[in-house]
Amino acid sequence: MCWDFTAASPVIDLVHYRFRADDGIETGASYLAGHDTVVTSGVYVGDKVRLRFAVQNTGASSATDVGYRLEQASSTQSCAAWMAVPATSSESHWTMGESSFIVNNASTTAFGAVTAPPGKSFVNGYVKTTDNQTNGLTLTTSQYTELEYSIITSPTTSTSAYYCFRLTNVGATTNFVYTITPQITVSPAPQRPQGGGGAGNAGGEGNGSGAQQSG
Repeated sequence: MCWDFTAASPVIDLVHYRFRADDGIETGASYLAGHDTVVTSGVYVGDKVRLRFAVQNTGASSATDVGYRLEQASSTQSCAAWMAVPATSSESHWTMGESSFIVNNASTTAFGAVTAPPGKSFVNGYVKTTDNQTNGLTLTTSQYTELEYSIITSPTTSTSAYYCFRLTNVGATTNFVYTITPQITVSPAPQRPQGGGGAGNAGGEGNGSGAQQSG
């Protein structure tokens, strides 16, 4: 008889995402595209956007005290050279972006912004605006959460590439499964429609036009 002493492990699955404009409170901001949909237009250099994830645990044990850190990569490096999205930087293509509508470390609620995984109960997650990492969060095997990050482009953001995003546990990918990878492209600022437009300007006061959806 053979005995299996392999320890049960969690499986942290980034199962859904959605890009949003920074133009309203958590339950009121508009959407730049549909559920799990790449954003290909309507975002310009200098814009602020919000990225919301649904994260579920599909493993055999709890995912305990996970600090969900937001990371970025560029298609110019095949979305393989990952780095944390910094709070501020003169060199990073994306940084965290303080919002006029949501508060850093506020709790998320479930209201249909992203698709809820079937058979899982919701656990309040976090909103992040000024730093890239949540407090420690625990998900049992029957739970999921939603996390939302406010980020802003910089003068170094490429308009000839697309950007990928993921979450890690304070930089580690152990026990993570990336079912889907959020992607977004950014257009040059001079292409912004007259009178504004886009996802939200650097001051966080975007007018909500462009490729946005109400639900």
